[in-house]
Amino acid sequence: MEFQIKEDKNNLILLKENQEIGYLIYKTDEEGDYIIQSIIIEENYRGKGYAKDLFNKFIEKASKENKKIIPICSYAKKQFEKNKSLEKILKIK
Repeated sequence: MEFQIKEDKNNLILLKENQEIGYLIYKTDEEGDYIIQSIIIEENYRGKGYAKDLFNKFIEKASKENKKIIPICSYAKKQFEKNKSLEKILKIK
């Protein structure tokens, strides 16, 4: 799976062959932690693991920056439920 992920203001953008095919949209809360608002993959690319790639890259980013995550998007919530090792980065409000 050849792809690139670039960061733009409050977005991670997934590129395949220089075409934008997905986005992870986030914002920060009042304490500077991250809120995952949505993960969007273009219809033709769904079901191929790209949402998980974006999610994992964002987990890596938050971990490096020592930030917690509040998942609002349903996909991100499911990933936190399925992977108990992510509890250390989950921020419960």
